[in-house]
Amino acid sequence: MNLEAPEGRELRWLVGEKLAWTAGPCPDQDWAGHVESYLAGKLTWIPYQSDMFVCGPEELVRPLLAAWRPDVNYEFAHRLKRIVARFELDAHDAALHVAKKNPFGSGPALMPFLSTDVARAMADWRFRLKSARELTAAWFARHGLDTVPYLVPDALGKRKALRDRAHGALWLVAAEHGLDAVVAAARTAYGDEAASGVAALTEPAGPPPKPVRLPRWAAPDMLPAPAREDGTPLDADRFRDLLLALAGDRPADTAGLTRASLAAFALALFEAWLAAGTPSREKWAMRTLGRYGDDAAARRLAPLVREWPKQSGHERAALGARVLAEIGTDLALAHLYGIAGKTPYPALRDRAWLRLEEVAAARGMALTELLDRLVPDFGLDTVVLDYGPRSFTVGLDAALRLQVLQDGKPRKGLPKPGLKDDAALAEAARRRLADLRKDVRGVVSDQLARLEWAMTSGRTWAPADFRAHVAGHAIVGRIASRLVWHDLGGRAFRIAEDGTFADVHDDPYELSAGGPIGLAHPVELDVAAWARVFVDYEILQPFAQLSRPVHRLTDAERGASRLDRFAGAKVATGRLLGLTRRDWQRGVPQDGGVEHELTLPLDDGSEVVIDLDPGIAVGLVDLFPDNTLTAVRISRGTFGDLGPITASEILADLTALTS
Repeated sequence: MNLEAPEGRELRWLVGEKLAWTAGPCPDQDWAGHVESYLAGKLTWIPYQSDMFVCGPEELVRPLLAAWRPDVNYEFAHRLKRIVARFELDAHDAALHVAKKNPFGSGPALMPFLSTDVARAMADWRFRLKSARELTAAWFARHGLDTVPYLVPDALGKRKALRDRAHGALWLVAAEHGLDAVVAAARTAYGDEAASGVAALTEPAGPPPKPVRLPRWAAPDMLPAPAREDGTPLDADRFRDLLLALAGDRPADTAGLTRASLAAFALALFEAWLAAGTPSREKWAMRTLGRYGDDAAARRLAPLVREWPKQSGHERAALGARVLAEIGTDLALAHLYGIAGKTPYPALRDRAWLRLEEVAAARGMALTELLDRLVPDFGLDTVVLDYGPRSFTVGLDAALRLQVLQDGKPRKGLPKPGLKDDAALAEAARRRLADLRKDVRGVVSDQLARLEWAMTSGRTWAPADFRAHVAGHAIVGRIASRLVWHDLGGRAFRIAEDGTFADVHDDPYELSAGGPIGLAHPVELDVAAWARVFVDYEILQPFAQLSRPVHRLTDAERGASRLDRFAGAKVATGRLLGLTRRDWQRGVPQDGGVEHELTLPLDDGSEVVIDLDPGIAVGLVDLFPDNTLTAVRISRGTFGDLGPITASEILADLTALTS
């Protein structure tokens, strides 16, 4: 059958994805001169070329993009994504060219594209490259049935290589949406004959399975066998078959086995793999956690994902982020969020955010909505630590740490079991308390950072979501009750101990009448009045809100593109690097590997730039122990274009840096 594939190309962004891809520094360079050098064949270093396309004048660089075909065989997605975000469909051909050179390292930049060429590449990589399975699975899951019109012509065509790959890709889509839905999509695009042809395609057998041998550390007698519903362990032969299926990345027969015993088996298998030195060929042990793992698996895996990049284990860490998403419990996704927000490794951070975005898209919600729903409460209101004849409960103390309560009164911790206590129950209670303390500490830390970001970014909640996921949450609510909130009308309120709302005069505040709710920044508050309320009630704030310094631009600065009050200040290089913990980014290294600026990306695509002399030496930051701020400037417009909150936060950073 000779069918013509669609010629059109589409670009489909996830919520917030384009903005995330756009973010990054733009050094102050003679970009017109770079374009001239590029046209003369003198600008040969690929990173400089990519910087030119990201930061150069659009009218000069957009016409050059169509013919740009860099020879890049290393990981380039972080640069390529910025080009795609800026030029969108005009970047299609260049992005596809680079991705074909290294699908694993550059292919992620193709995720938003939907076209025949990209669909064909994804189908090919799915068939040929084990390293690209994760990428291709994510692309087909993202675009779903919309990929069918791009695959059918090859699947029903004459060229065997293309036919086999498209055939397999259609079955990948069918596994998610059903064969009937794929056939219907083919009928809509090409008519009944094509639909009949797709319906007649049998599930591809795939390549014959390679012989699988279990490593010594994964021998059945070394691991706990999963249990049946009646509590009896899986027999040795079937247990071995289960391990062989997992090792061969094939479907495994777990019918009749309990979820808890599979989770315990998966964690034991993972521990054995760790003890064996994490052999790369046997990462199926970690993937097994994604199939059967639970909160205990997430609790064990997450710290390793954070540590592995320090040991050159970037690929292991990326797989670990994927596994946390596959475990999919609230705790696992909360750990993934913590990694996305705190890891200093950009590649891992991007993978973690991508996983969270995929989960949000699969659940039909924005990423911020998903994160609201992910915060586990650990049942703190109902947790009972049972000793048999006596029991204890838990709660959060004034420092937001987990404390043990007996008859509602706090105590230092769990007591040693007495003669009348059940020793086994007491030991189980001790272990549960240790796990809870670790989990609650991590969640509190993440939520403090998230709420402070909400205050400085202007994030808001609908009243119903605020009640359910903020004020009414066992952990977030305890934090939120120590802060001042407001509606879009500017009315400020707090959450009282009984869960009701009160204004600065302690009069009732009616949430339903207020519209979207936000966390108030002191620049918007009568700070003195609210401070008196918090002192009267002895409320300690979890981070600086009422005590946060408020800074304002002068009239002259509002109309200027530079902040002259900071020019010429001399600061220690170590203090400059401290700004990178507050969203400032180091600039692109120039001659000699020296970074001459720090930049702060803004929501409108502009940047605040700190120019440095002599700069920061890459890999040898002590080479220049001090730096002079030669200028502080905004890349587009004036500082008066900034909102009062953004301006106050930037001025606070710069004031603290130079004081």
